[in-house]
This record gives sequence, structure tokens and C-alpha cells, in this order.
Amino acid sequence: MSWIASQAESHLIQPADLPGYLRSLHSVVNAWPAIVQGSVQCFQTERADCKYAICFQFKWDIPAEYIDFRIQRPEAISLWFKKDASPDDAPKIRADRSDFPLDLAHLNSISQGEPASLCLARESLNAIYARRGIRGILERLNTWLRDAAGSKLDHDGWEPTPRLCSRSATLDIGAFQRFALSSKREKQGFSGGFALAVFDEHTPGNTRLHFRLLAKRKELADLKDKTQIAALRIQREVYPAHWFSVWGPQNEPTDYRFWESVSDRASLLRYAKNAGCKQMVKLILDTSLELADTGGVYAFVLLIGTWRPIPLIGTIPGLAQGEAANLELAGFAIELKKKSGQGHRVDSVREIQLVSEANSQNLNRFAGYLEQPGATVLIGLGALGSKLAEHIVREGAPSLKVVDHDLLAPHNLARHSLTSESINLPKATELSKRLLSINPSCQIEAFRKNFALLPTDAIKNEICGSAKGIIVDATADISVMRRLCRSDNVMRVAKVELAHGGRLGILYNEGKGRLPRIDDLKALIPTLGQSEQEIKDWLCSDDDYSLNTGIGCASASMQMSDSRVAIHAANFMASLGKIIRFGDHPPGIGIAVLSESGHLKGWRWIEEEPPEVMFTNDDETFWTVRIRKSIRKEIEKELQRNKPLEAGGYLYGAYDLRLCTIYITAAIPIQPRLATTSRIRLPEAGRSGRELELRTFSGDQIDLLGTWHTHPCGSPDPSPSDIVQFNEYKGSHAETPNPHLMLILSETGMTLKLTLPKAWKGNEQ
Repeated sequence: MSWIASQAESHLIQPADLPGYLRSLHSVVNAWPAIVQGSVQCFQTERADCKYAICFQFKWDIPAEYIDFRIQRPEAISLWFKKDASPDDAPKIRADRSDFPLDLAHLNSISQGEPASLCLARESLNAIYARRGIRGILERLNTWLRDAAGSKLDHDGWEPTPRLCSRSATLDIGAFQRFALSSKREKQGFSGGFALAVFDEHTPGNTRLHFRLLAKRKELADLKDKTQIAALRIQREVYPAHWFSVWGPQNEPTDYRFWESVSDRASLLRYAKNAGCKQMVKLILDTSLELADTGGVYAFVLLIGTWRPIPLIGTIPGLAQGEAANLELAGFAIELKKKSGQGHRVDSVREIQLVSEANSQNLNRFAGYLEQPGATVLIGLGALGSKLAEHIVREGAPSLKVVDHDLLAPHNLARHSLTSESINLPKATELSKRLLSINPSCQIEAFRKNFALLPTDAIKNEICGSAKGIIVDATADISVMRRLCRSDNVMRVAKVELAHGGRLGILYNEGKGRLPRIDDLKALIPTLGQSEQEIKDWLCSDDDYSLNTGIGCASASMQMSDSRVAIHAANFMASLGKIIRFGDHPPGIGIAVLSESGHLKGWRWIEEEPPEVMFTNDDETFWTVRIRKSIRKEIEKELQRNKPLEAGGYLYGAYDLRLCTIYITAAIPIQPRLATTSRIRLPEAGRSGRELELRTFSGDQIDLLGTWHTHPCGSPDPSPSDIVQFNEYKGSHAETPNPHLMLILSETGMTLKLTLPKAWKGNEQ
């Protein structure tokens, strides 16, 4: 017999007696192929949670293996529509028989004597109803009944019973689980601590209450998140509270599902009995009543842990890993009240929705990452850097060091993450406060210092002491990049910058062992003008911004929208998120291109191999020469192609006088005026088609660095004729502003000779 039909407060009605939107819904149900013809009935009741009910017999699809024959076919189902329901509210899905099994997964909690309430999906049923209407509900119902009959409802882990909760609590669920796991396996466990009770804005007749639980017992005066409490007090009432946590023996897990709603002392003790910790819960209640009689605690939060035979479903946010994930936690708000002429009694027990707190570990998982970031340092907290800092913290960084010596100026507000309250205050310290308000568990260290001027001790001991970390350089300062390239920095670097009026966003990522280094990658940009149209457009434009610095957004004359900076910051994080987690991300250069209107057009990654690093001198000064790996390969091809004659050409790239470093990024073969097996003469540099093309596409921002030639046989050491020729170059280049190299390659190795302009002699800085 129909459960609804058996209730005294319900009576059968005709479809025409239903409200208009339910008559339409009834017509769909009545015509649904899986519903037994003639089985649809309509009822009206006096219940607040079910004013109207549509009942029917449902013939679900038979699974490949029919295991649980308690699921009948057809199955009696009823759709419940509450008294104040709107056409947008999905119905509750109930079994329409009293003997429907209550030990299945995916059942909602109910009061004693009521029929089972089916939980069709982990997402909101209203969301399904909004997308697909009653058709979506019936499709899910078919899947649920089929999986129930095939014992597949809990195929991906233990699904806790959903509970109707009017209150909530945030906590580090994983910490509670791990603590319980560390207790004695054969005994009940107990712990306790402080909480914050937060009262939301009052509405007529309704006060929303939320708890924030701390994983360990602490004095309120020592709470790490004082700033959060202070912020809460501005708009809400906040009071100290207590919590207690109990759990049963770990070696006695249970697979019994407690389907009953917990609303009083008796049902709470029944729940505790199922969890194996009834004695402990009873002791807590009795002790709390005694304390209340002497002016003690009048309300508290109680967590009850139930050990399950399998881990909880992994999609629950904030769970611990391993065996600790087998502990199912349920929360209850207990309020005590003194009866007239008597002592205190349990006045109410309310189920609490447990919400995982936004600590670094959970934020990392919410962001979709499996690994947490390593030690991260962010240099430059301007428009771009401040946005990257927020992304890094929101995506679960356990620690972040921020470095900037500047103050926040009024014009910075056009693009900066800080607000007007921070004007004329240090960006580093002000941003650290904002980041802590986002993620209080992140260890933020602020340094109001100019990184370019830091001595070695400060670099190693304060900021960049860990080789297992990443520095993100978000400055537009060439002096910072030079400082990062010195040997006392052991951390890998990723550099980000904007260019071409914000139309380009460029990310440079170093490789393992800092090869290639950011200066290697930066020096490649002019060479990329030949293959990347947007780079060519930038280098050949009339922009006033030097290639060496990118765009600095600090200038009051800078005109760029906040949205452009935000698009680039978010786009960079797609790569930076992997880089700071030491993920499988190749070294190289990433280029983001925006349209004139500011929309993202595309992203390209140019992978770069480690360069070949050589050292040479001009009799007085030692210089480092960093040669793009592909260049050696190109010269080797020319050696083989021109055997037995020598081949040669010109070297192009960049140099840094401060770092005493030369970067060879292009080697162009030239048709020689004379080539023998032991001698070569080249025409004047800069006249060949490839050289002219390189200079044009680089916006003339690439330097001639010298010559290269091959020795088809024997040693790469300079021959007597090479030495004569080099001395000629030495004399002719003494008054030029560029260094001059002679690179010689043979099948046995490579050598370099260097001459510097006379004005550079003795000047290593």
C-alpha cells in the first residue's frame, strides 16, 4: 500500500485539483515510459514538507548484475512538494512504502516512521531541475534505482548520510581525522578545544549561527587569526565557544548507516551508539550539565566520529589521506537550558553542516592541484605582482615571501590589488595583511627592501636560502634581473613582464640547475622577431619602453586598464601554478597576446634547451659567453656540409657589461670571399639577406658580436692565420662600443677568443 495513502492527514485528489505548474508536471510523469500506466495518483496532505504528492510505480532499467532484491521492480515512488514551494523548487524524492531499505548509500536523514528519502545526486537537485525539469529528475531516479539494485551506490568510497542542517561550522577536517587516527585503536577517543560562534545579520525571527573550530586547544588570546576576528566583529557578533570531539574504537568500524535525523538527546545517544562512543557522549553531556548548573558552558559543538570500513569519497573537501580518511565526522550544536525549579537540561540538538576551512592544503586541493607549492618568493608588488600574489595564496601556497621597497601611490589604485586605505604605506607590509586575510594559514613574510641592492648575506639567510624554491620576478627592473643572475642566488627564477602597451605578456622560466637562466631567455627576444609576428610588431613599434625593462606600471603617465593586467596575471598562473610546484613544465618563453580590444588571442610556449657556457678573457677581464644550444648544432651542420673547406659567418646576440656576459643567440652562415681547407675570408658584416632580415625583424635591437668559422680537420685552436685575422679585428674594434668574438668549431671541440673596446678595459662593472 502507498505510504502517503496510508496517512490520516492525506486524501486522494484529481490532477485537475493540482496547482497549474503541477498539472503540467503531472502530464509529463503520466506519459513517462518507465512509469507503469495507470499507477499515477495525486494526494494532498496537511504536512508542511508535503502539501502535494504525486505517487507512481517506476520500472527502472535492470543492471547487468541484480544483487539487492530489496529494490522492487516496479518501485513505489512519490514526489513531495512542500507547502510554500515555487515552480522553481525541485520535489523531494521519497520511497512510497514503509519497508524500503534504510541502510543504502545516498539516503537523506529522516524522522522515525517516515519513508526513505532518496539523494539522487551530489549536486543540488534544484540545479538538475533547473536544467532538465522533471525529466532530469526521472532520469536520475532511474540511475539511482539501477545502481541500488546492483549494489553500486558507493562505488567510489563511503558516502556520508546527507543531513538537513540549519547551522554550519568550518574546521580542518583532515586535522581532526589525523588526530583520531593517532589515538589508541581499541578505545573510544576524546579531544576538545575552543571555537568562535559567529552570529550573522539578524533577520526577523531567524538568527543564523556559524562556528569556527580550531584543531588544537588554544587560549583565545593566542589565536593566529586575530585580524579575522577583528574584521568579523565589524559586521557580526562573535563569541568564544567550546567544542568536543569523540569517536569509537578504530578497530571496530561499522557499515551501518544511521538514517534517523538527530534532534534531541535520545537520538543523539542512538547516533553515538552506532559510532561506538555512547559512553563518552553521555559523559560529556552529564559533565556539561553539571558545569552549567555552576555557571559554566551553556552551549557547545559536539563532533562524533564513526569509523567506516572504507575511505570516504575523495570529493569531500579537506579530507585526510590514508587510513584517517575512513573516519566520518558529524557535527551537532548542543544547547543547555535551566528548567524552572530544576537544574539544566539539554534544550536542543541541531545537526551542523561541517565545512572544510580554507587552509593552504585545502585551497591547494580546491584549485585542482595534487602537489603543494615549494618555497616561493615574489619580487615586485606592483599591478602585476599584487595580482599574482593573490593567485598564489588563493591556490594554496603554504608560504610566500614578498619583496618590494616602494610605497602605494594614489595612481596605483587604477590597477593594484590594494585599496585607498594603503596609500603612502609600504606595498610589501600592506599586501601581506591582505594576503593573510585571504588565507590565514599561509606563512607570509614581507620585506620592504630593494632586492637589487641586497647583500649576499641577506639573499641567502633571509630571502633565497632554499634551493628547493622558486623566485617569481614581477618587476620591470633590469637591475633586479642582474641581481638574480649572480651566483649567490640558488633558487630557480620565473620572470613575468608586460610589453607593447599591455598587448603582450611574457613569461621566462628557467630550467633545472638554472639552465637556461632568465638572462639567456631575455636575450632571445630579438631573435624571436623572425618567427613570432607579435614580437616583431613590438620590437619594430614606436614604444618608448626599452626591451631590457618591459613595462613598469608604477608611472602616473602609464595608461593601461586593470582588466588587461588581470588577464595576463591569470594567464601566467596557468604556468606559474605548475612551476612553483616543480611540475612537469619545460624551460623557455611563454607569450600571451591580447587583441586591441583587450581579449586574449592566444598563448604560445617556446621551449629552450640549456645553453653552452664558456669562459674567456681579453688579457685583463674574464667574461662568460652563453651560447644557445641550437647555434652549435647549426654550425656543426655547416662544418659537415662544407667539408673539406672552412665555413663561416657572423654571430649576433646581446651582452651585459655589468654581468660581464655575452649571449650568442644567432649564428648566420655567410658566403665567403675566400675559403680553403685552412683559411676563410668573410665579406663585410651586415650585408647578407639573412642579416638584414634579422636586424629588421628585431627592430634593430640585436648586436653584432663577432665571427665564427670551422676547422674541418684537426684542432679548434686558432691557426696562425686565425691569430693574424683576430689581431686585425682587435685593432679595428678597439674604438667600437661592442665586444668582438672569434668562435672556432671543429669535430673535436670549440674555442673562443675575445677582444673588448678600449674604453671597457679594466671596467668589470
